[in-house]
Order: sequence, then structure tokens, then C-alpha cells
Amino acid sequence: MATVCSVTRRYNTRLHTRTKIGSWLSLPTELRIMILETFARDKHPGWSTLASVCREWQYIIARQNLRKLELRSSCLESFGRLITTQRGFVRHIWLNIELQQYPCQHYQGADQFSQENGPLIITAIRKIFSILSKWKPGKGLTLELNAYRPSDQDRFFKGFYFATDDEGEVSSGAPHPRWHDPRHGWLNSYRVGPPPRSAISRLFEQITLNFGQQELPRVEVVTHFIVRRQLRRRLSYWSFKPILDSLCCLRHMVYEPWRGWERLWASRADMEHSLMFQQSLPATVKTLTVFEDFNEKIAETLARSERLAWYRCVARYRIADPGLGAIFASKSLKLERLSVSFLVDAEDFFDSCIKEQGTWRQLETLALTVRLFQEGKPHQEINDLLLKASEIAVRMPKLRTMVLWNGTRGNACAFMFQAMEGCAIITWRSTWDLEISRRVEEGWEPLASRIHSCSLRTRKERIHGQVASHGDAIHLLDLPCQVVEPASLWQIRREGALTSL
Repeated sequence: MATVCSVTRRYNTRLHTRTKIGSWLSLPTELRIMILETFARDKHPGWSTLASVCREWQYIIARQNLRKLELRSSCLESFGRLITTQRGFVRHIWLNIELQQYPCQHYQGADQFSQENGPLIITAIRKIFSILSKWKPGKGLTLELNAYRPSDQDRFFKGFYFATDDEGEVSSGAPHPRWHDPRHGWLNSYRVGPPPRSAISRLFEQITLNFGQQELPRVEVVTHFIVRRQLRRRLSYWSFKPILDSLCCLRHMVYEPWRGWERLWASRADMEHSLMFQQSLPATVKTLTVFEDFNEKIAETLARSERLAWYRCVARYRIADPGLGAIFASKSLKLERLSVSFLVDAEDFFDSCIKEQGTWRQLETLALTVRLFQEGKPHQEINDLLLKASEIAVRMPKLRTMVLWNGTRGNACAFMFQAMEGCAIITWRSTWDLEISRRVEEGWEPLASRIHSCSLRTRKERIHGQVASHGDAIHLLDLPCQVVEPASLWQIRREGALTSL
């Protein structure tokens, strides 16, 4: 495939006789490329039409224009006709499936609409997999999956995000001036009442994908698979299994499911996650990021609901399944980077690691959440956990970064080990103080001296700032590794800034 410089050189050869001092073509090739690439990244209105100016501009603008594609179901036929020479420009495909709408008067009980959504998603996935199965492996391709109903944001859940990829700075949580909808709990831009339980259940409804006997085609070009937290609907393990089975060259996976509100949902979700990560995670995967999202305001709203059967009762706090911690401990033996937030607890993970006989020869980065990391918890118990972590870390010869953290409304704290050029640092960064014991420092010193041949430094940093959500906690902690997609973090912080449900 031609490079930018080769196209530019051919273009220069044809037009060198017409070049004038001070003209565009009188600029060095590298400078012209930098200018065009900067302009293409900014994407000013009408920027893509400049591709018609000349071949040099067409190449650079087309490359940027095709780099990340958002595809709706209606776009897949035309996308399938993308010519071979253009495929190399595509690095990220975001399949954004619009679900069946239903009239507001049917919101309380629209099961027939939910049942129609499964086939919609299946059809879109089959089409995109059929197309990508014909693409040759190259530099790697990201496939992102999302499904949403546009009316979700128009009714009870104004200010929530379902189909965006913004990553910018989070502004103030000022409500939108047009949010006046008394029927759905909004008066003069402010929420005055919680959404009904039925509306919340509908938002997090389960959609079953039954692919039947016909398997999805093998797709070799996809190396990165993403499901972000804006996919509120629940897809079961049996829905994901055919997808993961077909991604035979997958190396990176980001999965951001939602916490189960009701006891039965939470129990079933833990069981399905156990199956997914124990049986269906492709052996080719080297980096895995799992972020179980939650909304404390929704949980509190549901917990205040009328008396319900035990299986519909809502727990305000996550109780991690030790079995899941054991599964991730075992899987991490073959991974290079692992981050699991809220789905498992670091205590369960490390307890399982003690029972493992192997060495983590490939693991370079590990990030886990710790429920114990809360102000008011016994400092001795926290130090004991940090000491246990050091005992596991010495069995990870390539480890450069370990992050143990927690974040909730009003609380942000992290213990971080970082091995850098010439030194290793353990850092406690939090909204509250912890005295790291000498035993903990001595436990981490062998990792610095024996494995990384450097000295160990200890530091403490106090966080100041409002922590309105776990998203704010992540932002203020400034963790040295990514635990959630940047666009997801932006959404969490924006939603957390809204007035309470």
C-alpha cells in the first residue's frame, strides 16, 4: 500500500514545474503532511470535502476519515462494498445498533418490543462478521459493540449517555435548560422524583441473542473487542460466547458490564461471568480490562422501593464472589495486563494466588479494587493486605505497575507500585490518611532490589476535591494505568454530577 510520502512525492514530480515561491507546494513534504494531519484531526465543518482538492489531500483526509467508523445497521450494506485499498485506513469500527422504539404509554410493559430487539442485534452482528471475515489480518482492528434505544434519554433518563464517544473535560453538572418534562419527573431542568422501578428495569433489561446452529464466521482481522458501559442492556454469557469464539485473533478485550441491582440478577450475572472468563475467553488475549459499573443513586432509589420478594431486593453495596476472584487469578498467569474493577475484590484474588503454584512470567500491569479501602476501616487490616500483595508481587518478575484502589461517592484511595528507570515507588494517594507500616515497606523492597535492581521510595499524597462519583475518584487518583475507557469515564463523571435521583 502506498504511504503518504510516496503519494506526495509522485504528486510533487507532476507539479514541480508549476511550483511558486510561497505556494503550498513550496513547503517541505513533511511540513505539508503535518499541517494536513492536524487539520484532519480537528475535523472542522466540511473538512472531508477537501479530499477532492488533489491526491495528496485525498490520501491524508481519507485516512483520517476512515480511521474510526460509527456504523448503524442501515450502513452495513454500503460498508461491505468498501474497496480493498480503503480497508487499511480503518482502525476502529463502532457498531451502534438502534433498538426497537415503543410508545411511551407502553413503557410499563413492552415485552414484545424487547423480544424484537434480539433479532435486530443478531442480524447486525452476522452482517459485520460476514464482512470482516473477508478482511486480511493487518495492523489490528478494534470492534466495539453497542445497542441503545434513543427514547431512553428523552424520558426518565435525561443526562444519561447511551451512544457517545466524547472524552473531553467534564464541565459543571448544570442541567439542560430544556429539561422540563413533569410526566417523567423533570421540572424546570431539575429532577423532582425518581424514575419508577419499571423504567429502571426496562433500561437494564436482558436481551437474548440466539444465534442458532449457524456459527458466526471466523474473523482474523479483529484484535481488540470493546463493550462499554453505555450498553445498559444485559447480554448473557450465551449471547457473548459465539462472538468470542469467532474472534480467533483477539489480543485485547475491554468489557464494562453493569452491576446487578436485584439479588437474583446479581447472582446470575456472577455465574455467567464465571463461565465467560473461565471457558470462553480466547487464549490469544493478552490484555484484559473489566470494569463493572454502577450508579449509587439508582441503587439507593431501588433500595427504597416497596417490600419485594427476597430475590428482587436490592443491595446497596457489591458483595464480590470469591469464585470469580479465583478465576481471574488463574487467568492472569497467561496475561500481560489485567485490570478488574468492582467485579472482584483484591482480597479474594490474592487469596487464590497464594494457592496457585505458578509464576506470573508475563504479567506487567495489575489493577484491582479493594472494598477494604474505605475511611474508618482498620489500618492494620489494610496493611496486612498490602503485605500479602507484596508476597504475590515477587512472583511476577516482569511487574512494572500494581494498583490497588477504591472509589465511591466521597471516597478515593489507591496504593500504587511503580517500577521506573532507576527506582521503584510505592504511593498511597487518598482522600484520607493511612500510615503504611514498616512491614509493608520491607515486603516490597525485595521486588525493587532483586527484580528491578533499584531502590524503593515511599510517598503519601492527599487528594483534595469533590468526589461526586467513582468517576471523579478515578479522575482525582490519576492512576498510572487505564482501568476504564476514557469515554466511559467522561460519561460516569457527567452522570454523577446530575442532581440526585
